[in-house]
Amino acid sequence: EDAVMLDAHVDAAVLVGSPFTAGKQPFDFGAQDIGRRVAANVSTMIQRRKTPPRREIYSLHRRLNGCFQLASRVGARIHARDILLDFYANHEWADTPIN
Repeated sequence: EDAVMLDAHVDAAVLVGSPFTAGKQPFDFGAQDIGRRVAANVSTMIQRRKTPPRREIYSLHRRLNGCFQLASRVGARIHARDILLDFYANHEWADTPIN
């Protein structure tokens, strides 16, 4: 992928990760505009993509988007970082890497 495409992906990833950063807890999903800001990168991703995303990534994006939209609509204020760190600490990691 070219630099413009990679920059769009990095920008989107930073935006999606923002609810999980320290110092913004609980995160106010009702006051955020992450979806709109990520959508600004989507046209770049569609126009410049050379290879399709892996199925797992596409599925993850859809799930995260649904969670963000639901939390936004109900005005949820969530300690998202604590949830992420708890999940990470208790997840059973695979012994073999995913190819």
